[in-house]
Amino acid sequence: MTEKYRDLYKREFNIYEFSCVQSSLYIRATREVVDNGTDKCMVFEWMDSDLWTLRGAKHELNPSILKITGTLVSCSRTYGRECPHTPACDVWSVGVSHLEHCLGLWTNILALHLCLFETSQAAWSIGKIIQLLGPLKRDEDPKSTQEFDLAEAVVEMGIIKMGSLEEELAKFDTPVDCVEFIRYLLTMAHEKRPTAEQALQHPWLQTA
Repeated sequence: MTEKYRDLYKREFNIYEFSCVQSSLYIRATREVVDNGTDKCMVFEWMDSDLWTLRGAKHELNPSILKITGTLVSCSRTYGRECPHTPACDVWSVGVSHLEHCLGLWTNILALHLCLFETSQAAWSIGKIIQLLGPLKRDEDPKSTQEFDLAEAVVEMGIIKMGSLEEELAKFDTPVDCVEFIRYLLTMAHEKRPTAEQALQHPWLQTA
């Protein structure tokens, strides 16, 4: 197991270390810890399966069951270090809005593809961007290393159940020139992303 895959299990392990979880009468432990004094590993109840294949049918939850969802992060922190808001961010937002409009049930299709591992919102968001748009240049800040490792791990493991931007839009018979326009707005390198004036000159808008 590579280090970044191991990080996924570390985060799952950390959930059960919260005192509120350990003391809860409604949460059944799903693992035992094997500790040799140096390394800790987890022994899951179903040793012939991995976690992802154990995703079962939906169940109604008792309101008294504690649910930990993670911590919120600001949009500017989704991709590494804090960065100033520029017009390039607005162009990206327009691209996302167009994509949501074309896909219609965006929330049901993509946003509810929850990761069974406990990951940060930043890592999960980075993973979805990589899945949709392709490789993403890593942030130079060392503090972001683990988030990118986790993001790349969930993509490589096939946990994010979606295709590329073009594949997802093709499911809705989206015109090719419209797809190209959205891809144009979602240029990941902000310095290469079109300005609003340049975007308005795109051929699709001239013929739409």
